[in-house]
Amino acid sequence: MGGKPGTVEIFGPARDRESLELGRRKVNEALELDPRSGWAHRILGVYYALLKDYPNALSYLQKSADLARSGAAKSKAYTSLGNVLHAMGEPEKAREAFERAVELDPSDYFPHYNLGVFYSFSGDLQRGLELFKRSREINPMFVDCWVNEAHVLLRLGDPIAAMERCQNALDIAPDDCRAHHVEALILHRLGKVDKAIAVLRRCGKLDPRYRPAKEMLRKLLAEHSAGEVTRERNQ
Repeated sequence: MGGKPGTVEIFGPARDRESLELGRRKVNEALELDPRSGWAHRILGVYYALLKDYPNALSYLQKSADLARSGAAKSKAYTSLGNVLHAMGEPEKAREAFERAVELDPSDYFPHYNLGVFYSFSGDLQRGLELFKRSREINPMFVDCWVNEAHVLLRLGDPIAAMERCQNALDIAPDDCRAHHVEALILHRLGKVDKAIAVLRRCGKLDPRYRPAKEMLRKLLAEHSAGEVTRERNQ
């Protein structure tokens, strides 16, 4: 899932360092042309975060929040701040930033989702569910929200409800590997190991680089092989 279910994700997919440095330089050039641009400060902060230069990331993102003229723009800055603070091992400060983002723009689905990921990662699964529900009420087509809600429901011991949410995600994005991975987790919980293996193999064809599905498939195949050997010995 652009990361595994139940984690706080930092700014989307990983990129190679050379491309990130090039992007950072270009945004820095834009900032030199307009030093009061809150947008440029935020994007530059995001680039520094992707480069794991967190002190510079915090500096630019805080400046972006200060310069932003609308609640929506401030909200985006605080969402990015929360991601960086979480990556730095500052969960309470991250939570405060995420909650501030929701307060500033409650009509935006993404701050609700981000706060939901934070709470589910921190172990408050019910609070996470509430925020995921709010997020998808605002944007029913947001696949990641359905996927994370399914994973939380599975953790709460409700695989049937989890499968319903997972199916909603797959209806929107049939080739989403994160959704298929959670589908396989649910099938495994239900004892449908062969179906879980088939789903994981499909996921491997869709994205051979998606590590969580590869690792789960390897584990299930090893367990299946060990079970076959045991049965043969007992015959």
